[in-house]
Formats: sequence, structure tokens, C-alpha cells
Amino acid sequence: MTLMGEIISNYENYINLEGGDFFDMGDGLRVNWGAFQKVPFPLELSMNFCSHQCPYCFSNLNKPERKFDPKQVMSLLANRRKSKTLEGEYLRAGFPVVASNHVDPFADSNWRFFLPIAETLTELGIPIVLQTRGGKGIDEIMKFLPQSGWYVTLNYWDDNIRAKVEPSATSIPHRWDLIEKIIARGDKVIIGINPAIPEFLSLEHAQKLIEKAYNLGVSGLWIETLHFSRQQLRNMKLQWKRQLGAKTLRLHKPSKKLATPLFDYFMKIRAIAEEVGIPYYSDSQGNFTKFGQDVNAIYPKKFPTLQDWVNHAHTQEWDSEKLITFDEYWDFFSPHYPDGIHNIGNYICTTANEIYRSYQGKWTNWMSYKDLLKFCWSNPLVHTNPANTPPFAYHLDEQGNKILDDAGLPLMGFWKEYQDFTLEDI
Repeated sequence: MTLMGEIISNYENYINLEGGDFFDMGDGLRVNWGAFQKVPFPLELSMNFCSHQCPYCFSNLNKPERKFDPKQVMSLLANRRKSKTLEGEYLRAGFPVVASNHVDPFADSNWRFFLPIAETLTELGIPIVLQTRGGKGIDEIMKFLPQSGWYVTLNYWDDNIRAKVEPSATSIPHRWDLIEKIIARGDKVIIGINPAIPEFLSLEHAQKLIEKAYNLGVSGLWIETLHFSRQQLRNMKLQWKRQLGAKTLRLHKPSKKLATPLFDYFMKIRAIAEEVGIPYYSDSQGNFTKFGQDVNAIYPKKFPTLQDWVNHAHTQEWDSEKLITFDEYWDFFSPHYPDGIHNIGNYICTTANEIYRSYQGKWTNWMSYKDLLKFCWSNPLVHTNPANTPPFAYHLDEQGNKILDDAGLPLMGFWKEYQDFTLEDI
């Protein structure tokens, strides 16, 4: 397939690259800055505002004017061998592209654009990781897609409830059919019970959903609760608020801590997954899990995650008596990172801009991966600092100060008896 800044594909009639100002906004193939140490794949393809219009979607709420720039994607792919961008570096290194953490590639607003991009990526040998609720174009992509990993959001059991909350999204039977189709072709699939909302997924229904997932051979569950920022609520359409309902909006109002009933619900769903025996994961959890291992094994190139580090601590049988140094942390991650200086400071600034503000006049995005991980290790404001998981904590002296190693970096311990979430952790 020739790349000359235009899309040459079986689906080329779906895209008009002379589309005028439609493409001025510029969502495309970018580094997913917020994914560092959370997911192992750093590249993401973002496209148009998602027409599934789930009323709680962080992406549509954060950027309701989102538009896709296919020229950016095709230019990057055409010039990937000489591109000096971080995206170019990751493409040359062989990292897959996630489609998509921000929009659904199979939604009505995106599938016609996504198919030729996916075909081009496949022709170039660039793997794809798929995140979706299903939609259109799936049979077409399965004709040329090699074995891949999928994440399918399925946070309802009753489709009548889904139809009231997500009337523009795909049905629950459609999603189950998609999951069966994925598994039948030898792909691996994770179900996202994300967000898990008490009003829309009772514990009884969660039990049925998880048991069915297990019986079908689903590789794992990603379980999360719903969070809103004040700005997201300001951007929320009145109709979306009606779809969510006053009770759900009250329970999920912006707060630094989960409401106790919501925390209890969240923990009970995790307990169901544990009882059924399916691997499960929630952000910054402290327990060992095989979640994601089947999917990640498909892709040779990936970054380790914080959960990999938590798993490592468990398998090494560490306890609070051990003084864990930054050097051990770096030795675990370092084989997967390139040497030298890279434009990677936004991995910190995107999720912990308080750190950026504290370095006014001194900050540079150009740093080594070792320096990046020093920030992650030393600053609890960084979300993926190990101390933000239940079992890890800094060792403190009698005055409550962090105990430092010879290089001036804090020492940590691993309290494996405290691996479960508490309300204070969330």
C-alpha cells in the first residue's frame, strides 16, 4: 500500500480528504499521555466526537467539539521512519496503536474513517488494540485484522436499562455477540464493567454478567466506578443528565473520596469476580492479578505497568521489613525503555500538573526515562507512584520524614497484608 498523504484503500470512497474545515480540529494518532504505567500501549488513535453519546463519557464531556484529522495520521505513518516526534519513535519501535480510549472506532461517526486507517496500519505491520462497544464495520475489519486484543465495554445486563441511559449506543445482545465472535476467531477480549453504576447494574445482574463472561472464556474484567469533574458536569447536556437521573448524579458528585455506598458496591463487584475466578483489575489496586496477560502476550512491544510492579512484589514475597530502593524499581522497568533524552515530560504534566507548576521556570519536557521514573517514585502527586497503591508506602523516621537512600531518594516498603482497597485509597 502506497502512502502519499492520501488514503488508498478498499474503503477510500468513504473519506474525502478535501473536506475543508471539517478536519481543522486535529484529533489523530497521538501519544496517550494519561496512560503511562496504567496500560502498556502508549499510542492512541482518537477520531470524531463519539456518536454513541454515552452521557457519562469523559471524552465527549471533556472535548465536545472533537473532530478527526486523517491527514495527520497518514502523514505520520508516511513519515514514521524519519519523524522526530515521540509518536514516530514509538511507531518505529513497534508499539501497537490503541483505537480508541477516547472514542469508539465502530460508532456511526467513526467507522467509515477507521476502516481505511486500520487497513493501512495492518499493511504496515503496525498492530492494533481495539476498545469498543461494537457498532459498524466489525465484520469488515475482521477480514484483514491479525490476532488482536479487544476491550469491550459491557456495564449492563438489562438492555432495557441500557436503552434508557445509552439510547444511541449498541445493544447488550450485540455486545455479547461481538464477544463471542472475537473469541471464536482466536482473539482475546477483556470486558470493561466501566463504569459500574449501581442504578444500572444491580449486584444480582453483576453476578450474572461475570458468570457469563467466565463461561465464554473472557480474559478478564476491568472494574471501575464513575467519576465526574465539575467541568464535565458543566459541559453535560441537559438530556444526558436526564438519562443518568438525579440519584446517579447525586451519588457521583465531584469529590475527592467515593461515597460509602458506592465504595461498598465497587468492592462487592470485585468480590464477585474473585469468587467466580476471573482475573480482574481496578486502577491502582494492590492485589496480584493475571488480568491483561492474555491480551498483552499478543503484542511483542509494550511498556510495563504499575500493576506489573505490584505483581512483582507479590511474586518476590516482599514484606514491610524490606527496604525497597529506587534502583530496584528502575531495574525492573529499565529493560523496556530506550536510552537517551526524550520529549516525555508530559507524562507527568498531564496527570500531575501540580508538579509542573512547582517547577516554574525550570521545567523541561526533555528528560530520560530514568529521570521520569524518579518523579514517579518520589512524588505521590503522580498517580502511578507505587505509594498510591494500598500495599506500598514510604518508610518514615520517628519524626514522620521519609527515609532516604544514599542518592537522596525515598525508601519504600510493601505491606502485603494491606493489599485490599479501603475507602481512603479511592
